[in-house]
Amino acid sequence: MRRVLIALLWCGAAAAETPGEALFLRGAGAEAIIGGGAVRLPASRFACAGCHGADGEGRAEGGTAFPAIHWSALTARAAPYDAAAVLRVLREGVAPDGRVLGSAMPRYEAPPGVMESLVAHLRGLKAAGEAIGSDRIRVLASGDAALDAGFAAAAARFNDRGGAYGRRLELVEGGPGIALAGLAEAVAPRLTEACTDALLTAMRQAGVTDFAQIGGRPADVAYRARAVGLTLTDRAEDILAMAAPERGAAGRHYYGCLDVLGPVAGALVAEGSRLTIALPDRAAFDWARAGGHDRQAMRGYTLGGLLGQAARDAGRRTTGAKLTEAARALPVAIEVISLP
Repeated sequence: MRRVLIALLWCGAAAAETPGEALFLRGAGAEAIIGGGAVRLPASRFACAGCHGADGEGRAEGGTAFPAIHWSALTARAAPYDAAAVLRVLREGVAPDGRVLGSAMPRYEAPPGVMESLVAHLRGLKAAGEAIGSDRIRVLASGDAALDAGFAAAAARFNDRGGAYGRRLELVEGGPGIALAGLAEAVAPRLTEACTDALLTAMRQAGVTDFAQIGGRPADVAYRARAVGLTLTDRAEDILAMAAPERGAAGRHYYGCLDVLGPVAGALVAEGSRLTIALPDRAAFDWARAGGHDRQAMRGYTLGGLLGQAARDAGRRTTGAKLTEAARALPVAIEVISLP
């Protein structure tokens, strides 16, 4: 492999949120109804976390006590909540025991699926909080053997280097913990964005002015391209590959993330194409190549590295919510290599 270009980019793009998480944290995607329906306002003014805390543990403010609303608290009440009861209290303001909640609690309207996603977020809050003990951070295995193996390898590296504030990363099969599968789903779009930005910068540094795109949504790329002085066109020899090309051709130069171009790199080069590939994590790439691991294992290794760094950044007195926010704020280092 001949290295032509190394670009180290720091990108702090936010991780993808579920609709329920966005509603809980920022009030996104819903309307708040107050005054018995007389007034409708964006729910961003009445986000759940604003009163009940990002961890759902509740708090007191201005003489008003806002109760804990994570799932363990909701289901432990004298008149316990289930999913249907949570949906009813959100939409109608009626608790399981028939009480009508006061005006401090708005009613909400949202498109189909958003409220159900919020219920799922509430279910996960306490489990994430209980994942962090005095000497360990518990992470729930995904059930994907390769992903779990990669994460376990990165966790072992993190632990061998002393962990963070006396805590080790521990991959577990059950009980409370941070869901590895959920972490993988959240980070995937963020890594794709970071890789795309790195590839566009690599194009510009190589003197490219116009490029074409295969796969993905051109609208999602066009504004990023304009920001670095590139123009997205229908036909060009320089191509941003958001999906694997079916075949290569002499004179074509494909730019893509490792997960897209990696599986077809050999065939494309054999057919005369040039490739520029973005590596989201060089340490994970080197580990996978040395041990013959696949891309899913490499992905797990990347996740282990990100969570370990988040544990360091979140501080000693961390919570599940703080650790999540630290993970969101982490920069991503992208290395760009070229073939042949």
